Amino acid sequence: EELVSRLSGSIQTVLWVGHITRNKNVNFLLKAATHLQGNVQLLFVGPKGEEVFWKEVQELAREANQKTGGRVSVRFLGRIEDRAVLTSLYKSETLFWFASHFEGLGNVVLESLLCGTPVVTLPVKGIMRDVLQEPRDGEIVDTEKPEEFGNAVNRCLYERSFDRNDISRRAKSRFSSSVIEENHMRQLRHLVNASTA
Repeated sequence: EELVSRLSGSIQTVLWVGHITRNKNVNFLLKAATHLQGNVQLLFVGPKGEEVFWKEVQELAREANQKTGGRVSVRFLGRIEDRAVLTSLYKSETLFWFASHFEGLGNVVLESLLCGTPVVTLPVKGIMRDVLQEPRDGEIVDTEKPEEFGNAVNRCLYERSFDRNDISRRAKSRFSSSVIEENHMRQLRHLVNASTA
C-alpha cells in the first residue's frame, strides 16, 4: 500500500521496471537523472544483477541525489511479484522511462502504456518506433547523451500534458491479445497463400 500511495506536494515520480543489469542501461538513466528539474522521485522495480554493476548503480544513485541537492531521490524497490501492486505503480506514476540497449519488444513499455502512463525512451534499435507511435504517448529520444534524455523527461514532466485515458485506450486497441492474435493469423494466412501460389 505504501508503494502505490502518491507523494504529497509537487513531487514527480518516474518509474522503471526490469532486471537491473548493464544491458538495461540503468546507469544511463541515473546519469540523466542529474539533469532533471524540480523534485523527482525515481522508482526502480526489479531484482539486481551482478554485484559489480549493482554497486555502480548505487553510486550513481547517490551522485544523482547529491548533484541535485537532494531534489532527485532514488528508491530501489526490488522484485514485486504481486501484479496488482505493480499495475497500481504503473498507473500512479507520472512517467515511465526506458533505455535498454537491446529488447525483443519491451513489454514493460507496453504495460506502462496499457496503464495510461506516458513513456520517455531511447529508440532501442528502432523497436520503440513500432511501440510508441504517437507523440501523445510520450517521446522517443535518439541520443547517447544523458543530458538530452534528461531534458526530454523534463519536457514530459513539466511542459507537456497527457491524457492518460487516451494513452490506455490507444494501447488496448493496438496491443490487446485479440488484436495481436488477428495480426499473427493474417500474416500466417499471407505466408501460406504465398507459398502455395
